[in-house]
Amino acid sequence: YQRRVRGPKVTETMATLGEKELVQFHEEGYCVIPDMIPGGLLERLRAAAERTTDRARSGQWEHGIRTASSPFPPYDQDASKDVWGIHMLVHPDLNEPVFAEWYGSLEVRAACGALLGVEPEELQLELVNMLVNPVLASSSLPWHRDMVPNTCTEEEERAALAEEAGEQSGVQWNTALYDDACFLMVPGTHIRPRTTQEREVTVNAPYQPLPDQIQLQLQAGETVFYNPNLLHRAEYDHTQQRATLHCCMGRREGGELRATNIFHVMGSDKVGWITDPRFAESLDSNPGMQRLHANLVASLERARETGVFQEEDHKRVEAYRLQTAQANQNQAP
Repeated sequence: YQRRVRGPKVTETMATLGEKELVQFHEEGYCVIPDMIPGGLLERLRAAAERTTDRARSGQWEHGIRTASSPFPPYDQDASKDVWGIHMLVHPDLNEPVFAEWYGSLEVRAACGALLGVEPEELQLELVNMLVNPVLASSSLPWHRDMVPNTCTEEEERAALAEEAGEQSGVQWNTALYDDACFLMVPGTHIRPRTTQEREVTVNAPYQPLPDQIQLQLQAGETVFYNPNLLHRAEYDHTQQRATLHCCMGRREGGELRATNIFHVMGSDKVGWITDPRFAESLDSNPGMQRLHANLVASLERARETGVFQEEDHKRVEAYRLQTAQANQNQAP
């Protein structure tokens, strides 16, 4: 295995990540950094997170939630089934501008740019979601990769991972507003097929421990960037307060395919607000977010003009959603 790493134009804004973190991210599939929340924003983010969580749990957020009855997409939208995730935090209907202020900050964009080897101005807006603790009962997610189903053969898995092993088009991360020990993973599994033991566990006993697994202990304010094809799972303690920002950001270059894939997986009927004038107006005092938004809109326009995301692609993504949902429903504890 050899990963091609695109070298960025080095600027002092990329000092957020050092060589150690960059190497760890590419070789082990993750890295933890402490300074992704600008000074003074943590308490404002916590207050907005509490209001947003209350709204979602009371059934007053129509733009996407995750509930205990559906660990993977398509997500059940019945808030009475114990909310553990909330989507679209920068949607103008939410009216919580601090989420966009944080996501568009130089600290966030510089870290993402460093991992992708581009300047912050070359990035596009993608998902801004939040993971919260359930309140009715503790729950778990099984071992999985985000883009490769557990049910695939070794040959299919090897081919899918090889396809993803080139130049990365985007990054994904969790930023903890409170201490968070929910995330478990097996470092290095983003670049290799499962071992015989890993395949046996992920297919037949996906809540059991795996060799070399790590349970991350994020402190409030810390961020973990991770490759979505790491083998990972989660443990959600309903007695432990959680508000962790769960986001991704992508490169503008070639961003049309990534953007349409991501937003279709989340539900393409829920993203019309991206071109809503209210959203653009809400970013007047946020130049970083304005650039991210403009790049995303341009990507979506290119997708429409070039037909890069055709009907067969929608069918493929939808088939993956249903396959993953069915497979993991069958694996529920």
